[in-house]
Amino acid sequence: MPSLAEFDIDYILDERARELLGEYHRWFDLKRTGKLIERASAHHYLIDEANFTGTGGHLKILRPIPQAALDLNRNKNFAQNPAYN
Repeated sequence: MPSLAEFDIDYILDERARELLGEYHRWFDLKRTGKLIERASAHHYLIDEANFTGTGGHLKILRPIPQAALDLNRNKNFAQNPAYN
């Protein structure tokens, strides 16, 4: 059992990774905690921080809105998420 001092966000994210292996929750956990870029680039050999740089210097931490959904929206001023324009 880890000591109380070892219970930080990284410990919790590691534990959730083991518990929810292969489930879709991982991306949301990392994005919500601000660890997406750090963890993805550290633990996947094909990903580095440059992969998250989008247009206009925005980071690709939001998923792009499908063009079909944008086309169906009655509000024609509805913008694509930053970094995908």
